[in-house]
Amino acid sequence: MLATRPKPMTLRCYWCSVPDGAMTDRQTIDPSQLVLSLLRDPSELALLSSSVKSFAVSNHISGQSCANIQLISEELFINCITHNESAIGPVEIRLSLSDLNLELSIKDHALEPFDPVQYAKEQLPQRGRQAHSAGHGLILVAAIASDLRYQFRGGISIIEATIAL
Repeated sequence: MLATRPKPMTLRCYWCSVPDGAMTDRQTIDPSQLVLSLLRDPSELALLSSSVKSFAVSNHISGQSCANIQLISEELFINCITHNESAIGPVEIRLSLSDLNLELSIKDHALEPFDPVQYAKEQLPQRGRQAHSAGHGLILVAAIASDLRYQFRGGISIIEATIAL
């Protein structure tokens, strides 16, 4: 039996940091999208993981696909906050659901480009070698995502992944 998607309805599920550190909703979106604005802190992984899981459950996404979405979003988020030394402000993560794919977009405000996608593409052919442990998460991301893209536009590093459902 094929699961059906819920009927579109308006939800408030966009959070952004405000000066006093409180979280507030800013944008109304439909249930086929999730938008998060996360602080540049590893403790935000818990919010990211639980939000992705709730999104997957409410959209009838399989457990394996949910695990893939969580792994990719967490790896790319950690890469942004760990390696993008010129970045400032929060990291925006957007999930958009279509019939057969999920589109993931991560936006990170930065003074200089930071392209983890190129690194993953360079390392993927060498994945059998154990040259060093760094970068293995990106290799997994590149192997799981059906498409992985990067662009630097207007002071924002944008990493996009397409994940087949």
